[in-house]
Amino acid sequence: MAKCGKCGTELKEGNGFCDQCGEPVVCCTQCGAQLPEDVAFCVKCGAPTEKPKIPCAQCGAELLDGADFCGKCGAMTEKKKEGAAQPLIGTDEYGETWIYTGDITNGFRHLRHGKGKCVYSNDAVYEGDWVNDKKTGNGKLTYFNDILDTDAVYEGDFVNGKFHGKGKETYADGGVYEGDFVDGRSHGKGKMIRTDGDVYEGDFDGDCFHGKGKMTYADGRVEEGNWVNGSYKGKTK
Repeated sequence: MAKCGKCGTELKEGNGFCDQCGEPVVCCTQCGAQLPEDVAFCVKCGAPTEKPKIPCAQCGAELLDGADFCGKCGAMTEKKKEGAAQPLIGTDEYGETWIYTGDITNGFRHLRHGKGKCVYSNDAVYEGDWVNDKKTGNGKLTYFNDILDTDAVYEGDFVNGKFHGKGKETYADGGVYEGDFVDGRSHGKGKMIRTDGDVYEGDFDGDCFHGKGKMTYADGRVEEGNWVNGSYKGKTK
């Protein structure tokens, strides 16, 4: 009986994958017989063997035999990840040193690309998607918000290192903003819950209440209507 080339478990006839480790089973394309690892010809009918096609986990493109990186998108293959031990170390545009562990691209200069975690010298931590060395996709950033002077956690969409798309930012003092972000700022539709219990829901523009919105104060007062640069333009109910 044929054995799995990865873990050595005896393979059941007709199975497409190993029951123990999930490794694809190599079968003869002529007679369907299961093949031992690294044989050039079928042990039953003598036909030349073909190795199974392995797709890139990032983009789905077929990987070349023995490749460490995908030739289409540059993502690191599972084979390369198993042998990758050394993290990347660098400095960002603000002078903060970072240490990165995760997927990288191939080439003269390795770039953070795929899934990974980056820890910065200012205690910020990002874990999530990367594209060509930029936080792009979905991720989580724990950092210090200089504008609000408080620790914060952002979870959501990123584009080129900035909050962009749908996201949620939670502050150490208990405040929460959830909604749209553009270029790192709350912009579009969203909801802000303040630490004092006040709740605003509506339009935002550049981190300000701006447009149509409703503020419900902790004491029961309500201001609903037009807002301009954070100020309500109407009557309080």
